[in-house]
Amino acid sequence: MESGESKQVGYDPKSPIFESRYCFATRFIQNFLNGELKDKKFFDVGIGEGQLLEKLASFGAVPYGVDSSRRNSELLKQKEIPHYFGTIESYDADASVKKPYYDFATILFVLQNSQSATEMLRATYNLLREDGYLFIQMGSRIMVPFKKPMGTYFAKGSQDLQPYHFSIATLHNMLAKCGFKIVHTNNYWDDDLMFIIAQKQPENQMVKPILEDYMAVLEWFERWHAETLKMNEYIKFPQTIKYSFYEKHSFYDSIKI
Repeated sequence: MESGESKQVGYDPKSPIFESRYCFATRFIQNFLNGELKDKKFFDVGIGEGQLLEKLASFGAVPYGVDSSRRNSELLKQKEIPHYFGTIESYDADASVKKPYYDFATILFVLQNSQSATEMLRATYNLLREDGYLFIQMGSRIMVPFKKPMGTYFAKGSQDLQPYHFSIATLHNMLAKCGFKIVHTNNYWDDDLMFIIAQKQPENQMVKPILEDYMAVLEWFERWHAETLKMNEYIKFPQTIKYSFYEKHSFYDSIKI
């Protein structure tokens, strides 16, 4: 590969990149629970090929989850990983399925790819015991130091594939709206990924929202745009040399930059 070029890597759950994410997630949860995973009921939203549940089960956790991919469901059957074929919303609404209350739910790189993040969180809320926890891992976040040129962060394809890009404030507020309160995070402003642990709150208990100045958000995008253009003077990114947020998103056409 020529010097200065970058190579796009497709999704492969067996690659070292993605395998490391499951390892980090498991260790993060272990540390939060002081290593006490034995006999705790874990529910994974979007199991994929089951790597996270396998790792949690190796420490004594009781695994279960949902996945809407028929291919993944067949693979999970071969691995004997208990699961429900469908979405978490359909699982929550399926009266024919007996459901325990889970101690811990996990959502890894699924929330930002969902058709409705709030519906996913509300269904998760219903399945957790009263003081249960939710772990979220994602890479799609804003209002943090720039780690990529803008054109390699926002996809050019259909936005139903990855429509959500959260700041800590928007994630906090959405979780609060759905009955959760963030109780633990990693150094998401410095790490490549954001790890969030939120606890289920009583239905009548309100979590105070975080107010975010929309002008500060716009200014952050302006700085990212300027930094991307500057970066392209030094590093040539395939298919993104002239690409910027403002050229792609028509919402900003009416805003004078």
